[in-house]
Amino acid sequence: VRRHMKIEWSDPMWEDRVRVALGHPRHGWVQLAFMTAAFNQGVIVRCSDVFCPFPAAEAWLRRIKGGQLPARLLIDEEGPSKLLLACPLEADPSRFSFYVSADPYWSGDLTDDKDLLLKCKTDRLQFVRDFGSEVSRWLNEDWTPVLYGGRCDEGDEENHRRATYLTKLDFSALAAE
Repeated sequence: VRRHMKIEWSDPMWEDRVRVALGHPRHGWVQLAFMTAAFNQGVIVRCSDVFCPFPAAEAWLRRIKGGQLPARLLIDEEGPSKLLLACPLEADPSRFSFYVSADPYWSGDLTDDKDLLLKCKTDRLQFVRDFGSEVSRWLNEDWTPVLYGGRCDEGDEENHRRATYLTKLDFSALAAE
């Protein structure tokens, strides 16, 4: 977040769509990128298969979709963590404030934003559809179980479990709604 600019949070320049993208940087990891044109912000969250965030992310998106805000999602990057926080906008329940913080204990207090990596206001249902659509696309087109979630030997029961639990998540339903 640009610290040299003192633009009030009430300014409409903070409002924009959040783009979501997933990709494979290397074995056992997936990059989860959030980008917005609101002050040209972007952040990458490293998702580890050891602390896979996707089951919790599905539940988090369902809370956002249902308007059950604030909603927090903590993603453990095998050491550091990133907090994804969705907060209600009282003036417009169809929109919400979206934050990504490097401080897993951040309260949402904008006067203490030294660890804030991204902040914007965005449409609640559009965010859920975009996030759900991207995870669904990634699972169908790019996900390789041996690279994420299947590090054990072939034929190993643990390998099978880890390689199939993501297919049981229903991100496509979130994308379609």
